[in-house]
Amino acid sequence: MSVQPLIPFKAQFVLSVKTSMYDFFENPAEVKITDKYAKVKDDIGNVDMVKFINYYSLSFSLYEKYKLLGLNYHQAIDVHPTNLLCKDERDSELSFKLESSTVEVLQIVDGKMITFSNYANEVCTIELSDNLKLIKV
Repeated sequence: MSVQPLIPFKAQFVLSVKTSMYDFFENPAEVKITDKYAKVKDDIGNVDMVKFINYYSLSFSLYEKYKLLGLNYHQAIDVHPTNLLCKDERDSELSFKLESSTVEVLQIVDGKMITFSNYANEVCTIELSDNLKLIKV
């Protein structure tokens, strides 16, 4: 197997997340979900889930694993459900996608191991998976 030089190109990572409201958080057993909702609800008690995802991004259970990507939490897409009622304590399914900041891809090994320069000009390597894709921009 030969390694061919790669012409660096601009790309974004897209992370697809399927979780629950409690498992979104790093320590789900310690979460009282209605308290979390209360901080991001509107005047009539609706919780916009994009706002929720952005507000609690540093508490996101996968934050440490993917922080080198510079994920745009405030622009979550394909969010389901889109909103919830603040008073609902039930655990609910949550799915969404996050795009990364634009990166410069430097090397691809076996179609899975991606070496790139991130938003902070750090050279990083990450492995693609079923929930992490690379999109050329």
